[in-house]
Formats: sequence, structure tokens, C-alpha cells
Amino acid sequence: MDLRNFKIKKKNSLWLSIFIIASSLFSIPSASAAVGDLDTSFDTDGKLTTAIGASYDVGRSVALQSDGKIVVAGYSEIPGNGNDFAIVRYNTDGSLDTSFDTDGKLTTAIGASDDYANSIALQSDGKIVVAGDTYNGGNYHFAVVRYNTDGSLDTSFDTDGKLTTAIGASYDSGQSVALQSNGKIVVAGYTYNGSNYDFAVVRYNANGSLDTSFDTDGKLTTAIGASDDISQSIALQSDGKIVVAGYTYNGSNHDFALARYIASDSTAAAAEAARVAAANAEAARKAKEQKELTEILAIIPKIGELTLGLGETTKSLYSTKCVKGKTTKYVKYGAKCPKGYVKKK
Repeated sequence: MDLRNFKIKKKNSLWLSIFIIASSLFSIPSASAAVGDLDTSFDTDGKLTTAIGASYDVGRSVALQSDGKIVVAGYSEIPGNGNDFAIVRYNTDGSLDTSFDTDGKLTTAIGASDDYANSIALQSDGKIVVAGDTYNGGNYHFAVVRYNTDGSLDTSFDTDGKLTTAIGASYDSGQSVALQSNGKIVVAGYTYNGSNYDFAVVRYNANGSLDTSFDTDGKLTTAIGASDDISQSIALQSDGKIVVAGYTYNGSNHDFALARYIASDSTAAAAEAARVAAANAEAARKAKEQKELTEILAIIPKIGELTLGLGETTKSLYSTKCVKGKTTKYVKYGAKCPKGYVKKK
């Protein structure tokens, strides 16, 4: 063994080990995103701000389009003219979507004073529904606006794309909006009954008219406790029932409050429609069976005739027909007829 080469190899191994240890101690870890980190693909640092007007702007509700675009609803202060509905649409990278009202943002005046957008929902056709409240100079009412996908007002909705609804005689506020699968629009909020606030729910048809199948006039109020009851959020169950959440004042503090309503057109009416459909399907099935049975019964005599005909044909193919007067006999094909019988072709 060459001792000199052994010492050189040992020395090289020692330096390699030292290099590996030093590298592990002083190397700089590569940057990697972790769960909860800001998404730097969104406006470069994961966050952004948008000025709508020159004063006070508030975003209250957000919805996501199927193409990933982000739509935010709220309100913007118009100096000297109160607040207006404000809508902004962003591309997936956080940039303003200039296909929406040319610059990605818009404001809408409902009345001549304050208008507050509190909730947003997107229809399956891409139209944007925004709900809130508007001040008419004496009190507040529910306010609903529907926009086309490009941000223009949808004039098929209450003729000009916007509407107001009075629930009581004083303060009404729409806080949350939900869309039924049949196109109807449900807005939840609260109304002042003269001494305190109650839950308030309104349902509109797709064209903006009040749905009179809902509590006879399209709107209802519900007292939860003996004092203020404030509804702030709405959700629709798969069976169509309407769930509304908020809070109630019990005399000393606030508690969660929840109410659930039956949607007649999606429960009793839907059940009746399902019953009728099932009955029609059963009647169609029985009619089909009867038709098939009639056709089979009509074919049976023909089958008998065909069988007889086949029998005669079979005999003629595989035997010889022998005739004596009115008497007929068949003998094996190629055999001679009995005495007195004549072969019949």
C-alpha cells in the first residue's frame, strides 16, 4: 500500500467534509411561497388599493366570475352629493378590467342623496346584481341595481336597471342578496317598525317586479325578539328554503339570530310539479305497454298462418306429394307413390 497516496486521499476527504458542513451552515435558503403568504402574482405583492372618487370609498362585498375576474361592490362619496353605489372589476392579476365601463370602475346614483351598496351576486348569464339602500330625503329604502357584463345598466330590469322598495314607513336597509336558480332575486335586511328594527326579506322576479307569490306582496318582516333585530346575510338551501342570519338585542346584549323561510315556488309547487311529472310518466309507460300488447295480439294470428304455410312448404321441400282422388299422402322425397296414387308436382 502506498502510504503517501493514502494520506492525500484522506486529506482530500477531510476537506470535502468540511466544505459540505460549511455549505449547509452558511447557505442561503431559496425563497418559496408558503400557505398564507401573500400571492405576489396579484398586483406584484398580493395587495392593492383603488380610489373610486376623490374622497371616501368603501368596498362591502366581493364576487368571483367563472373566468376568474373579481368584482367588488361598495360605495363612494361624491362631494356635495352624498354616496353612490360603486363597482370595480379586476382581472385575475389585480389590474383594473378596462372592458368594464372603460376603466374598470363605475358609480351609480339611485336617488338624489346617499346610496349604499352592501352586497353583490352574479347571475349565471354574467349579469351583476347589487343590493343596498338609498335615502330619498325622508327615509331609506331597499335598493337593487342590475348591470350587464360590460357595466352598463340592464334596462330589462325595472326598465332602467335600478329600483327601490319601501318595506315600512321609515328606515329600510338591504344588506344581502341571493339568486334563486329560477332567476328570482332575494334580498334580506332590516326595517324600522316604528319602535325598533325587524328582519326584512323581499323577493323580486327576474324583471325586477315584486314576486307576489312570496308572502302575497313580495315582502315580509319578522320580529325575533322584543327589541332590535338586524338581518345581515342570506343563503338559499338546495330545496329552495331561505335562511337569513343576523343579530337580536335581548335587552342587555346582542345574540345571534337566525330565521328560515319556506319558498312556495320551490317546495310545495315543486313537489306538485314533481308529482304531476311522475303521474304523466306512469301514464305514458302504461300506454306504451298497452300499445305493445295490442301489436303482439295482432301479430299472433299471422304467426299461426305463417307456421301453417311453413309446414306446407317444408313438406313440399322434403317430401313427395301423392294424390288419389281427394286423398293426399306424402312420401319421402325420391320414393315412389303407393299403388293407385299419382305423384303431384
